[in-house]
Amino acid sequence: MPSGFSETQIYNAVLDRLAEESVLSTTDEKAVARWLNRNYALQRDVLLTRHTWNFALTRRSLAAETKKPDFEWMYSYVIPEDCLRVLPVTTDGRRNSPPIPFVVEGTKILTNKGAPLNVRYIFRQKDPATYSPVFVDLLAQVLAATFAYWVTGKASFAKQLMDISTNAYNDATRIDSLEGLPEEPYDDEIIMVR
Repeated sequence: MPSGFSETQIYNAVLDRLAEESVLSTTDEKAVARWLNRNYALQRDVLLTRHTWNFALTRRSLAAETKKPDFEWMYSYVIPEDCLRVLPVTTDGRRNSPPIPFVVEGTKILTNKGAPLNVRYIFRQKDPATYSPVFVDLLAQVLAATFAYWVTGKASFAKQLMDISTNAYNDATRIDSLEGLPEEPYDDEIIMVR
């Protein structure tokens, strides 16, 4: 379920963990707000990329480029600009369909499958109101752990917060994975014969 949180609320959750004074907005002139402005987007995108968060999944049907790859592959597809990570490509784009060989090179997906190429991917979800509460908590925890040494100068406190964020990551990904049907591995007929 969406959290309804704002970036300012996430910033303040980070500052609460560090026993620092809150900020009124992301444009606050305090040094802590400037640090969070510099680091928030990177840490958000890293966390989005590390797991297939339900709120950051989307799908798209891609058209092939007119220029074919020089060798090895027959088709090239431009990866959508908001894509952080392409999920395994299948014959029809469905999760449990037969996988097809592909590679990601730069901003392109190369494969031998003709158009259209149906892909699922993790997109750069910038709206924190759509994040699940466990993701908001995890993001705040990771930012606090990253920020702790800068604020306190205590490596042991930073390490303690990093350990907490590791546990929070494991809990958050487990909870997120329980929503919807589990992703079944593709049943290849050769395997079924055995």
